[in-house]
Amino acid sequence: MSRKPDPAAPDAERWLRRLAWSGIATFLLISAFDIHRWRVERWQEFDAAFAFLKGHVFGIPPEPVWLYALAFPIVAVNFGCHVQILRGQRRGILKPFVGSALAIAIMPLFGWQGVIYRMIWPDILSFVGYGIGGAIAAILAFGLVETSPSDRD
Repeated sequence: MSRKPDPAAPDAERWLRRLAWSGIATFLLISAFDIHRWRVERWQEFDAAFAFLKGHVFGIPPEPVWLYALAFPIVAVNFGCHVQILRGQRRGILKPFVGSALAIAIMPLFGWQGVIYRMIWPDILSFVGYGIGGAIAAILAFGLVETSPSDRD
């Protein structure tokens, strides 16, 4: 028995593509803010002073290098899921997408990064990114896009 076409599927597909593009743009903007912060000398001095103060007052080490080694593959998986969604891939994408998004969200806890200063724009973009990720996950999880039965997770 074949599934009847859902009249809302073209709209959901369009939203899914727009959300995937928005997710990619959010990744790139957050990276641009981080790169800008690291390349400006006064921000580098502030980073070093804050890391020193954080370590002495709260006993929290500066951002550990191993955290980047752990986070990069997870971020790459999430970014790759956005790209695969744009390419039309639906089969098997929900689990790695949601898993990597959750890992990104809890990653600062692994590095004891509870006390950090933040720039406001990357935080706003991160919040927007989590909303975009949640919307993509909801569209995929509830099967709002037209897929064949073999494409479902």
